[in-house]
Amino acid sequence: MEDETGQPFVGRAGQILERLFDAIGLRRQDVYITSILKCRPLKNRNPNPSEIKACTPFLEEQLRIVRPKIIVPLGHYAGTYFFNKYALGKFKISDVHARFFQIRPNKRSLYLVPQYHPAVVLYNVKDFAQLTKDFKVLKRVLDNKHRS
Repeated sequence: MEDETGQPFVGRAGQILERLFDAIGLRRQDVYITSILKCRPLKNRNPNPSEIKACTPFLEEQLRIVRPKIIVPLGHYAGTYFFNKYALGKFKISDVHARFFQIRPNKRSLYLVPQYHPAVVLYNVKDFAQLTKDFKVLKRVLDNKHRS
């Protein structure tokens, strides 16, 4: 569905993401959503390193233009990319979800707040409570950034 619309997170995972935004008082149009991949791999398989490497220059250009104050990598592949890029150590989502890390790209200061990918709820509906709790942590970071 993402490939047909040209927008990330418009399928079932996108619907879950919108519910998470709603839980913290945000709407989809309040945030800039992009993806580390610019098209889905065949049969929706996991991306291989060469696909990620081919797409990340586009991601980096989007980030340069948008200049976000907070980056929220959703899931393993996005989280791993940013942890490697900013030398934050080994990425393991279960260890770092909902924690915030200050990074300094191009002498700017911003936060990286890794989260589980919303698709985890598709496999275990009980994970929605954890994602909601994690997004409330994100809300606190957002509120603090708006005050500063």
